[in-house]
Amino acid sequence: MLLYDNKRQLVAIDEKILEVTGFETTQDLFNKVDDIAELFVNRPGYVYKFQNFSWIDYVLYNPTKTHFAIIETKRGGIEVQIDIHTLLNRSGEIAFFCIDLIPEQFSEEFGSFQKSQSTVAVSPAQTTLENAAIIDSSKEIEPLQPQDLDKQKMPPSETTNISDTKSPSAPLQEEKIELINEDEDKDESFQILSNEDLIHETAPKPIVVENEENVNDEPPILHHSMDEPYTLFDEETSQIQTKEEQSEAETFSTQLVEKSSIPYNIHDVANELEIDESLLRELIDEFIEQAYELRLEIYKSIQNYNFEKLSQLLHKIRGAANNLRIGEAAQYLQYSKDDEDIEKITEQVNKFYSFLDRFAQQFNPAIYKKFNEAEILQENTASQLPSLEKNKKEVPKEKIEEPSISQNQKIEDDDVGLEIAIAAADLGLEKEEVQQFIEEYIQEVIKQETMLYTLLKNSKIDEFRKNIHKLKGTAANLRLQKIEKILGKLMQEDDIESMEQLLIDFFDRIITIGQNLGMNIFKKILEIKANSLGLDVATYKEFLTEFRNDLQALYNLPDNEALKKLKTLQKIAKQLYLPSIESQIEQMIQTKHIDPKDIDRILEQINSFLKDA
Repeated sequence: MLLYDNKRQLVAIDEKILEVTGFETTQDLFNKVDDIAELFVNRPGYVYKFQNFSWIDYVLYNPTKTHFAIIETKRGGIEVQIDIHTLLNRSGEIAFFCIDLIPEQFSEEFGSFQKSQSTVAVSPAQTTLENAAIIDSSKEIEPLQPQDLDKQKMPPSETTNISDTKSPSAPLQEEKIELINEDEDKDESFQILSNEDLIHETAPKPIVVENEENVNDEPPILHHSMDEPYTLFDEETSQIQTKEEQSEAETFSTQLVEKSSIPYNIHDVANELEIDESLLRELIDEFIEQAYELRLEIYKSIQNYNFEKLSQLLHKIRGAANNLRIGEAAQYLQYSKDDEDIEKITEQVNKFYSFLDRFAQQFNPAIYKKFNEAEILQENTASQLPSLEKNKKEVPKEKIEEPSISQNQKIEDDDVGLEIAIAAADLGLEKEEVQQFIEEYIQEVIKQETMLYTLLKNSKIDEFRKNIHKLKGTAANLRLQKIEKILGKLMQEDDIESMEQLLIDFFDRIITIGQNLGMNIFKKILEIKANSLGLDVATYKEFLTEFRNDLQALYNLPDNEALKKLKTLQKIAKQLYLPSIESQIEQMIQTKHIDPKDIDRILEQINSFLKDA
């Protein structure tokens, strides 16, 4: 057994490894190698120490395949099966890799292999050996010599890695080219450029090469009209897709397809990583699928301010993007769990998934359709979105950002449905998923209600604005435009009374959205408040009923007695976690004026709690 840390550095080794490999001490081993993988023989079909790609990641990214390696020892070569387990720390992040190397067969003839000169990589590996079984080498494995390359009958999956067995001699180079010429009519899977691009009168007949080493120093063959490096689609495919995009321009998802393609030269990347193109394609497919599968969990972590979980998820995807040399994706995923700027995080994640949509459509449209072709918009919503975007462009910015609060509060019920539809379209999620996010957001807002009023009352403005900033960022992420505008005003306001009124407007809007979503919002509020006090809902409702009755009695009291009673009721409102009502009562006490309309408004709010809960 071998133990590697999360940087792929070897930190511990089983004594049996030393015994099998012929080293007496760990010092003897590390004097020769820094990584057990440096003892892996470079042979097609086997794992070895790649030059620019961690062999550990190579195994982990392709878990469906059984991986083998040949370890060079003083007695010969041992074929082993590689089994890697990840160990997590308390934070859920990868701490170590535990690697077992299970012996398959042994042959002294393996010892005649020469290690490739390109087996120096940036990251180490992991291994474990037990009970190596000695077999007759003549029955199982014959040494691979360069002059025998053209005589071996290997399946296509192995012939693609002929470059792994390297030799500087000229005859070997000629035999490699000869082998490629023999297979050129059998496999055209790597011919990414279109025929129109490749066929020129003065150019030699193009050869579909599987050995990237032969063309490593040659410039790509491009059509004279192409200014950018070729990508995964040829011109004919691009023209077909363009027609499909135009025919489906009414839907939101096709707007992303019309964006420019992403330069990603699979030939060069595969050559740099020293792996087959077919394997690289599989790894990229897995990367795209994994990123889409984690999308819901990532946005949920943002919404719930779970920055530690968010950091783990983004780090996982970013690591894969870096290994596959998808630089733009890795750039968007740079994040530290100490960063709590919700707006910035949301913007970066949105940019990443916008990039992923384009990359998936360009690289594997089938995967994109699998995760994005659900009905995001319904009937009339689909037709509303284009006009909405048009209106945004036509109206001056000042007019959008500075409506009066009274305008914000005149909300039609169907506005909520439209906001959900827009969010679903922008995020590439189902409407039901977005609604779930919004409901969780509403519950979080209800839990913070008392805390926000307390911060404002105690003039802790900086802390208050920090919390409002987070809520505003989540509202922007969920495309709750009315909420976002109210909170934007609240952050810019300096007058305490105006801030209290905006806070009331904010919670009123939250209740409106909850009602339109069918949440039974008042019942949920009572449950949260009762739970905060350690009471059951029935007991809390009894206290609330008594409070309402005392408030109604103010109608029959003289002003002086009513004001004294209000001070008592303010304390009760505070004890019942009713900060909005507490604030309204405090205003009446400060002005020494009890307006029956104000009492009616408070009673109406309390009756809503008691009736709907």
